[in-house]
Amino acid sequence: AEFFSRDFSQDNNKVAANKNAFVLLGQHRYAMAATFFVLGGKLHDAVEVCLHQMADLQLAIVLHRALAEEDLNVGDMLRETLQAYEHLSVASFLRHW
Repeated sequence: AEFFSRDFSQDNNKVAANKNAFVLLGQHRYAMAATFFVLGGKLHDAVEVCLHQMADLQLAIVLHRALAEEDLNVGDMLRETLQAYEHLSVASFLRHW
């Protein structure tokens, strides 16, 4: 609980959050890993976890919409997310055949 009281606008706390995210990935705790990536300011990595490990397109879109910085083109980011999900869906379908 003490960890979450840190100021995640500071670089050293962001680094700690990202290190924890990678540990959580190794433990297959994907939702928590995505959460720590968000705390660490790694939105793209959080979305990648949602898509590739969790296969949760809706959560990936929500993260984009809620957390994308104003100066980023959210439309392009969402398009990339949807394209990545489309490729995953096709690859998953082909594996079953």
